[in-house]
Amino acid sequence: MDVVDGGSVTAKAIETRGSFGGNIFSTAPGIRVSGPGSSVAVVEELAVVATGGGTFGNRVSVSDGASLSAGSARVTGTAGFGRDSQAFVSSGGVLDIDDRLDVGGDGVILTGGGGVTTFFDDLHHSGGEIRTAAGATTVVFCDDSGDGPLTGGGDVRLEGGVALGNSPAVVSFGGDLLLGVESFTAIELAGTGIGDFDRFEVAGDFTIGGRLTTALIDGFKLSAGQSFEIAEAGGTLFGRFDGLADGDRVATFGGHSLLIDYGTSHVRLFAVAIPEPGGAALMIVAGFAAMWRRRSR
Repeated sequence: MDVVDGGSVTAKAIETRGSFGGNIFSTAPGIRVSGPGSSVAVVEELAVVATGGGTFGNRVSVSDGASLSAGSARVTGTAGFGRDSQAFVSSGGVLDIDDRLDVGGDGVILTGGGGVTTFFDDLHHSGGEIRTAAGATTVVFCDDSGDGPLTGGGDVRLEGGVALGNSPAVVSFGGDLLLGVESFTAIELAGTGIGDFDRFEVAGDFTIGGRLTTALIDGFKLSAGQSFEIAEAGGTLFGRFDGLADGDRVATFGGHSLLIDYGTSHVRLFAVAIPEPGGAALMIVAGFAAMWRRRSR
């Protein structure tokens, strides 16, 4: 389906489905929306689905100032010779998903060249990919979960709830990442090894904002001296979590406090024992915290 030259389409639901049979590959977009004023509005679900082992090019394309909005979306496909299902936004195109988005299998949401993709409700990507190319922007106003990567060199803004994976996960971001002032980041700790706690790996700059909470899961307990590098940036770290200056207490679990340390390119949490009443003990803990921050720079 092509919608161009200022045309518009409104539909209750749309599904574009590609499949592989024999030696025939589909290369044309399932839906193409192009040109200023061109628009497609899907009231309920937009589904971009591929079946079979070798489907190519089954995708939705939004470009050159056009727009596409959907109540919810599903971008999925089976593994094969290439990317099976794509929603492709470029050249000033706009893609808005108002309700839940599921990206799985070999599904890809690709925003490039000045395009803007915005998710307004639940975003779940596990196994799929959300790619934001240089010069493009992906904005998430909703709860973001799953351990799928957010690749590409563009800007990603997380403005809602942030939960990395369905359990502790390391999630990578290929460009710059911003946690908005209204965001809410939940970090789970199940151990001290990489992969045992939630962690942001950001290739570019990382701007921090919003609230931070932590939880111990799977029976894990804190011990003095443990540390958790929950964020690492290839560029520069900016900002702070709300109400948490360097060295502040994030939470208390049993007889230990979890403190925060901001470096130039990382964020670490570290555990200290809660002191017994008395000035000497308080001085020891304060000295330990100061020593840890100096060592982590």
